[in-house]
Amino acid sequence: MKGIKEEEEEEEEEEEEEEEEEEEEEEEEEEEEEEEEEEEEEEEEEEEEEEEEEEEEEEEEEEERRRRRRRRRGGGGGGGGGGGRKKKKKKKKKKKKKKKKKKKNKKKEWVLSNVNSRVIGS
Repeated sequence: MKGIKEEEEEEEEEEEEEEEEEEEEEEEEEEEEEEEEEEEEEEEEEEEEEEEEEEEEEEEEEEERRRRRRRRRGGGGGGGGGGGRKKKKKKKKKKKKKKKKKKKNKKKEWVLSNVNSRVIGS
């Protein structure tokens, strides 16, 4: 009689051990799944942050380009500005060059006329 009871007890203990092992395995699997989900969430968050940073950089670059373009074209006001910094500089340089050339030609004319008058006068 004792042998049968002992066998039943042993079988029950084995079954309990197997159930415990299965529960432990299930818990481990659940933990692994949770960790994987957390990692995926973190990766998604990082990707979103990177995308946001890229968008911000693009916006900043676009704004910088607009600023440069405005400076070149002549800033605000309607109808194309009316001459920007670069345009004004170029115009001023051209005017100065023209004035210098005019002055040089005038000097040449004076010298020639002076020489001619001397030649004619003598």
